[in-house]
Amino acid sequence: MALKNISVLILSLSYMLSFSVADTSSSSIVPPETICGSTVDPTYCSKTVLANQNGNVFDYGRISFQKSLSQTRKFFYLVDSYLQGSLSLSQYTIGALEDCRYLAEQNFEYLSNIYATTSQASGVLPTSQAEDFETYLSAVLTNQQTCLEGLQSTTSDARVKNELLSSLSDDLKLHSVTLALFIKGWVPEKKIMTSWPQNGRHLNFKNGQLPLVMSDRVRAIYDSARHHGRKLLTTDNGGSVVVSDIVVVSQDGSGNFVTINDAIAAAPNNTVAGNGYFVVLITEGVYQEYVSIAKSKKYLMLVGDGINRTIITGNHSVGDNFTTFNSATVAVVAEGFVAVNITFRNSAGPSKGQAVALRSGADLSTFYSCSFEGYQDTLYTHSLRQFYRECDIYGTVDFIFGNAAVVLQNCNIYSRLPLKGQFNTITAQGRTDPSQNTGTCIQNATIKAADDLAPVVSTVQSYLGRPWKEYSRTVIMQSFMDSLINPAGWHEWNGDFALSTLYYAEYNNTGPASNTTNRVTWPGYHVINATDASNFTVSNFLETPPTASVSPRTICKSTPDPSYCSSVLPPRNANVYDYGRFSVRESLSQATKFLKLVNRYLQRSSSLSTSAIHALQDCQTLAELNVDFLSSSFQTVNRKSTLLPTSRADDIQTLLSAILTNQQTCLEGLQATASAWRVSNGLFLPLSNDTKLYTVSLALFTKGWLPTNANVTAFHPPAQHRSFRNGRLPLKMSSRTRAIYESVSRRKLLQANVGDEVKVKDIVTVSKDGSGNFTTLNDAIAAAPNKSSSTSGYFLIYVTAGVYEENVSIDKKKTYLMMVGDGINKTIITGNRSVVDGWTTFKSATFAVVGAGFVGVNMTIRNTAGAEKHQAVALRNGADLSAFYSCSFEGYQDTLYAHSLRQFYRECDIYGTVDFIFGNAATVLQNCNLYPRLPMNGQFNAITAQGRTDPNQNTGICIQYCMIRAADDLAANINAAETYLGRPWKNYSRTVYMQSFMDSVIDAGGWREWDGDFALNTLYYAEFNNTGPGSTTANRVTWPGYHVINATDAANFSVSNFLLGDNWLPQTTVPFATNFV
Repeated sequence: MALKNISVLILSLSYMLSFSVADTSSSSIVPPETICGSTVDPTYCSKTVLANQNGNVFDYGRISFQKSLSQTRKFFYLVDSYLQGSLSLSQYTIGALEDCRYLAEQNFEYLSNIYATTSQASGVLPTSQAEDFETYLSAVLTNQQTCLEGLQSTTSDARVKNELLSSLSDDLKLHSVTLALFIKGWVPEKKIMTSWPQNGRHLNFKNGQLPLVMSDRVRAIYDSARHHGRKLLTTDNGGSVVVSDIVVVSQDGSGNFVTINDAIAAAPNNTVAGNGYFVVLITEGVYQEYVSIAKSKKYLMLVGDGINRTIITGNHSVGDNFTTFNSATVAVVAEGFVAVNITFRNSAGPSKGQAVALRSGADLSTFYSCSFEGYQDTLYTHSLRQFYRECDIYGTVDFIFGNAAVVLQNCNIYSRLPLKGQFNTITAQGRTDPSQNTGTCIQNATIKAADDLAPVVSTVQSYLGRPWKEYSRTVIMQSFMDSLINPAGWHEWNGDFALSTLYYAEYNNTGPASNTTNRVTWPGYHVINATDASNFTVSNFLETPPTASVSPRTICKSTPDPSYCSSVLPPRNANVYDYGRFSVRESLSQATKFLKLVNRYLQRSSSLSTSAIHALQDCQTLAELNVDFLSSSFQTVNRKSTLLPTSRADDIQTLLSAILTNQQTCLEGLQATASAWRVSNGLFLPLSNDTKLYTVSLALFTKGWLPTNANVTAFHPPAQHRSFRNGRLPLKMSSRTRAIYESVSRRKLLQANVGDEVKVKDIVTVSKDGSGNFTTLNDAIAAAPNKSSSTSGYFLIYVTAGVYEENVSIDKKKTYLMMVGDGINKTIITGNRSVVDGWTTFKSATFAVVGAGFVGVNMTIRNTAGAEKHQAVALRNGADLSAFYSCSFEGYQDTLYAHSLRQFYRECDIYGTVDFIFGNAATVLQNCNLYPRLPMNGQFNAITAQGRTDPNQNTGICIQYCMIRAADDLAANINAAETYLGRPWKNYSRTVYMQSFMDSVIDAGGWREWDGDFALNTLYYAEFNNTGPGSTTANRVTWPGYHVINATDAANFSVSNFLLGDNWLPQTTVPFATNFV
């Protein structure tokens, strides 16, 4: 950008900056000292940047942005003034000043673009935009540091150096504050990884053939220019890269240009990704030129004839008075740059010091099958986001360095013979601030000695890296390390500099030098596990923005079945929101068709068995729910193309998770209906196909609309909640309703502060002796209003003491119903349906509820079918945001069916034998008593059988602060049966026990397989901080999916994080602990 252009940009911003900071009353007003605690230098932040200010994080952030912009503008003009009077300066000083001017110009552009957004926004930004801005602010700090280092090397003009260094130092601290406040205010919280991602299928260059889509004219040029007769790889358009145009560079004059720089000059400016790449095809030859690809040359692709065939070479170096920054043979800053089949070389040699082959500051840039050859400082990964695949990198000292977010995958890294007395260091990562999202990840690489070093490898010490800057971050994983690497692995920079603040990590490497036994013992060095390592994969460290237009094949890599996903999405490039809306709309259409199909079978049901009718009725109920859930989901995703607020996103993810559970329940009911195979066979295919489609919808919703979860790092004391106490409830009701309640319950209402009560809009009573409004629960439920809202208050049904022999059903219309009994074993609801007697498991429930917001208190719900009748459910709960307090659930196999959606149980008793807490809801049981009973002869007990079928479902069972003991019948014959914590009903079964007491009834192995090795790799079973004789984990199963977790991981399953319980449980008055004590 020319000086006149930056002046125009500065003037255009002055109007915006002249306004006072907008009011952001939605966030707390705090003193500067409080907000500055999140910055690197709290004193500088509070006393200098935010002195005498008052506001919230957004106010303070905007103040810091304004000051960063202002200082960057001043610094740019200061540097420019020196350059205008540069006749008395040395050539080196001029070069350093030109670097500074160029970098200051970049910084002003980055800050201007970000401030244009943050000046208007007072809330977290969409994940992709926040990631972009965090990347640019990280680059601002890197650019400052690069300028600073160039000037520090300048000895010819102390006056220039001293004046600029002071300004640079202050501005670095200011920009650090700006980055920290941006992260605190505008960046969504980061996701905590719980598993290693599966390898996706990727579009690949193969044997020099490129999957490029281009016109016939462009294709003819491409094919004719290839010296080795390579044709374009034939693919479907959805799996190819679009090319807008092509030019050829050939030294013999047979192409469009003879130099690379001339070809680049011909490329259009400011191309967008959707328009396709401008390809510069460089034929075989040695090109002795210094190539510079400016920021305006976006989405440019350089393609050579191969490593050591197309060679770009230069010899600039610091030894010859160039700055490191300006010594690069090839320098690129244009977004979206791609290079393939090229050698980048700096031939200055080891005696000339720093001499860069490639410097990349190009965001979202990629290098494939390239070679980078030099000695010190070969590959300068300067800033922003970069990816290298199947490349060769040669060097000696710090030969992969810089401060980009960079992943090198499947590369060969060759240490060369250095100068006498030198040691080799592969990396020197330059992160200067803990808030920068930068670092170097080397994955699946091979690290070996180059040919010149190999014969004398024992005479030279080679290390994985050293800390160039204070927060240096480098991770090497799944790579082969030959014997050249010193056993210590890493080398200090200068004494103990950065040893406590760096982050160096290794994971699952191989080879003679991969043994970490004798590695350095610095505080910042780690041998990490798969969970930590997954944060540095391409998917997580260099995440593609969801607004980017990609092929169906690319987007489908984030789904469990990429092949099926690709077959259902339209064959055109789009972003995740377009694909997601298409998938949800198709899902809704298919759910509607399936419901009609089930209805047709039921209309012709006279020839069907009773069990077949029951299964179809289950499918009908579940299909109706699916249509409702998908309609609600589509209304949301159809309006938004950004991530949703956390609570709304959790709602939709919960609904889409429940759809899959409903499908599975329907399928299992039909599979059990042996007498109606004609019916079931006609439904199996649509059920199977629809389930795969719903899986795609859930995965795409998760990728596009779901904010990443909070990374919980500490326990917090449980908050105090209003609650039921000693049977007294803090309910707010009219005088008439109060009189009715107190007359039947014989208890006074708990006195509570105004605003702390739960609103009750009406009450009816159920009493077997006829003294109430109704004698059956179902009649009372029928009298409740339909579709009540949470704000209108609960419809309360008081059920007096007695044994109620009825199968209770609370359908989806009966929302925000509260049912209160006289106590466990006083108010008893009982039934005896079972699978053996012709009922589906789903329909065997004594008490079934799907009405959202249900609350049950002081009741026993019982199924008396007995152990010999197998599956016989006491409670089936598919009610979202439901809670049960001080209830008892009694049965044998399948007692408590936590079917779907979000549920909470507090101070309840659960009795059973086989899989007696099962289902696929997001469920937390807190302070409950779990009583395994005596099973049938030959059976074993399994407390849980969690049914998660898809890795994107936000479901699972968490058992916290509970007591696990044998029931009386088992205690009397404790050795008669083994008892396990659970077994995996479905492929992604997820269950966590934490802070609970486990008596000796629990088998030492803890968990039991379902069938051979089914799900042992994909389940997630975990234990944290349990007590009692059965809690010892020394002899637990050794399955890949089993974990003994720490507090950080356990916190993800607390009420606050797993159920977002702080948002909805307080209105129920049911007590709960938010996190941990």
